[in-house]
Amino acid sequence: MVPVILSDDEQRKIREHFTLHDECGIRNFLIVSFMIDYGLRCAEIPNIMIHDIKWESKLLLVRKTKTCNDRCIPLSNRTLSILETYLIQFRSRKSEYLFTTFNQRKQKPKMNTEEVRGVIRRAYLKENIHGYWKGTHALRRTAASNLFNNMNSFKIVSDILGHESIDSTTSYVKVNFELLRSIS
Repeated sequence: MVPVILSDDEQRKIREHFTLHDECGIRNFLIVSFMIDYGLRCAEIPNIMIHDIKWESKLLLVRKTKTCNDRCIPLSNRTLSILETYLIQFRSRKSEYLFTTFNQRKQKPKMNTEEVRGVIRRAYLKENIHGYWKGTHALRRTAASNLFNNMNSFKIVSDILGHESIDSTTSYVKVNFELLRSIS
């Protein structure tokens, strides 16, 4: 079975949905980026702490994963720049967690998994991206496919996704056969 991923147009829409000019927009843009560019799971996003960003080595340490194994993910200069802007200029609530909620009634400012899902679902709705198969996990499959189709090995994609087995990764990747034909 071929995995369902977001089309190029849907990826563009979801990326352009959020503004980088206010706290909510930049936070939500980073959440989408961590999912669509780096393949993080919804449940991993709320657990990212500020000290998990390793600025000198340009890495993100992902803890409390499904497999209970921490992993390091290389971050692009663009992602690091947006993270820096978010932390210095926009982030208002004090917390050791990177992503905080805007729900003032919550005792702890840490976002939860449902709030992360809500960010994605609301963007899908407004951008007319629909279908039960296009849930939040479609972003993870899209990340896997993009990583592989940009000439990364299954092993690298598997490591970034935090899979214990490369076999798990193969069910996430939709191979771009036109690209492969042009290379050969």
